[in-house]
Amino acid sequence: DVYQGSPTFVTAFMAAGVNVAAFGAIILVLVVSLGGFSWDWEPAIQVISVQTFLVGSILALTHSDIKRILS
Repeated sequence: DVYQGSPTFVTAFMAAGVNVAAFGAIILVLVVSLGGFSWDWEPAIQVISVQTFLVGSILALTHSDIKRILS
């Protein structure tokens, strides 16, 4: 609901910025601290990524407001 009241530029920046920061933090933790065990966590990350993509895409189809889709 907060995204709907803000300008579109701010909404896009916040949606993208938070996602990029979270992705960078996860990659940093996984590669730096668990790099030697990549055979353990890489398949799990791949499965979670595909599931997140599918669920997010399907649920985005139910919204008509672009700001809600970004959030």
